[in-house]
Amino acid sequence: MSSDFHLSPLGPGEVAQYIEYRLKAVGARKRLFSDQACELIAKASRGIPRTINILCDTGLVYGFAANTDEITADIVASVIENKSQYGVLPLTESAT
Repeated sequence: MSSDFHLSPLGPGEVAQYIEYRLKAVGARKRLFSDQACELIAKASRGIPRTINILCDTGLVYGFAANTDEITADIVASVIENKSQYGVLPLTESAT
């Protein structure tokens, strides 16, 4: 048995709330993504939750590798550039 869910794209203001909600659901106790990082994610993902999740997940990996406590716009810009360059995500518009 399987199920399929379709989430409508989120508005720019909803993306940061979505990110915070998802992080709190898994036990985050403080804010991890800067406002500017959330804005870049919103623009690059076009509000699509699956794409938001991919960008955030990769951003967290990059942040861990950089040993930082906050995922900044610079980290997210690197994620977007790498994902776009290697064709992992269909990001056609520059988000940076």
